Amino acid sequence: MPFLTQFGFDNYTFTGDIAAFALCTIMAILINTSYVPRTRSFRIFQSVTANIALAAVVNIAYHVLVNEFLMQMVVLVYILRVVYQVLLFDTLFLFALYITEVTEMERKRARFVAIFASVIFFLTIALDIACTISGCGFRITENGITTDRANIYILGYLIFVIFLVILMMRVHHLLYRRVMFGFYGTMIIAIALRLGQMAFKMSSFTTVSFVFPASPCCISCTPIRTT
Repeated sequence: MPFLTQFGFDNYTFTGDIAAFALCTIMAILINTSYVPRTRSFRIFQSVTANIALAAVVNIAYHVLVNEFLMQMVVLVYILRVVYQVLLFDTLFLFALYITEVTEMERKRARFVAIFASVIFFLTIALDIACTISGCGFRITENGITTDRANIYILGYLIFVIFLVILMMRVHHLLYRRVMFGFYGTMIIAIALRLGQMAFKMSSFTTVSFVFPASPCCISCTPIRTT
């Protein structure tokens, strides 16, 4: 299929988003047809897969509109970009909630994690929107050229990932070692893929990089403790 290999804006192809949507669909089918207790962690995982699948669809629509540039559609392009980033950051937020749930973290600490993750989430999105409105962030010129001088998304993403790594290190004794290695390993792959894309100025596999950390959730969506 030609459109799968056609590079467009931001060296983008549809391949990564189609793969992300397919993988999330498969995980959703597997976990919903298995005999898994419908716990809070299970519902969080359902939200994670739904977020990533929807993000893949939104990202495809966003890049199609950018490539088929029409000035009267420019507002929709900005909206889709914000929606896409909200879905990805909400996925990171849900990862944090999932960790507190499977480790059965005490309510006070779990509330702190949720509040801190929310601050990173909303602050990043608000700053990105502010930069776009002020003209120092993402912009589309009248001739269809895109610029992004202040990439707030990447900064917020790195801060969120560091927060998740620190959180996992603090609770590693509450999870089986193999499960913990699964979280660490998939997180490393996701970060490496994201940074590799930055080096080559690509964006095709941004969404699918969020699928890797979701894989251990698919395996262990019920509370698991070693004590």
